[in-house]
Amino acid sequence: MKRLVVGVDMNQDLEQVLSVALNAAESLGAELLPLHACSQPQSHHIAYEEQARERIEKHLRHLSASSRCLKPHLQIGPSHTVLLAAASVLPESVIVIGSGRDEHHTLGVMARRIVRSCTQPLWVIEPSTTQVKRILCPIDFSAHSEVTLRAALKLAIAFKAELRILHVMKEGKESVSDFDTFLHDFSFELLEVHHHSRNIRHGVVHQEIVAEAKAWSADLVVIGTKGHSALLANWFGGTIERVIERLHCSVFAVP
Repeated sequence: MKRLVVGVDMNQDLEQVLSVALNAAESLGAELLPLHACSQPQSHHIAYEEQARERIEKHLRHLSASSRCLKPHLQIGPSHTVLLAAASVLPESVIVIGSGRDEHHTLGVMARRIVRSCTQPLWVIEPSTTQVKRILCPIDFSAHSEVTLRAALKLAIAFKAELRILHVMKEGKESVSDFDTFLHDFSFELLEVHHHSRNIRHGVVHQEIVAEAKAWSADLVVIGTKGHSALLANWFGGTIERVIERLHCSVFAVP
């Protein structure tokens, strides 16, 4: 994670999203690139660009942005297209966006479009989550779950956060010993004492992930976009959108 490409949407949550992203960049030792997509006609673009850049920089000054924050970049085009294109050419980058929820807790248009089409690491920030102290990582024992858990470990170490590993058990198909076997090769020494735990639930996978996140008061859910469970098999474009709709915390999706 060398660079966080932050989709800057000119809404009331702009400063909260930038604040969380700046904190993440500092914790991860990554660069932060604020990126705003402009859909204004060419004739109005220059004036709009100046106003937008000034507003973004004002928020960054207020948040005392460090040298890790690059100069805000503006491009013409739909937000989701601009963000996906920018991140695709920047190595080891993560797309960061605000959830943009409305009063009905529905994802904003930009967030919904990116969630449906993104094939890169994606961090959907819930602006009400001001810090990352508890990270939940659902796993399904697949090979991709190993990649996901390693990403969750890296985030937990960077944020000095508590990590909980969750598995939703399929009745009669798995056992607690399978959980032990899966975790055997992972090193948790870099996490502080008592800063990692595990839990097993039974039921419908996406429902149990949401229930665990709420019951444990998770700040961030780190989850893979691939796997052998029904939940993860068609993650982007379907289930992940429904899970994010129901969660009240941020989500980090690992492709």
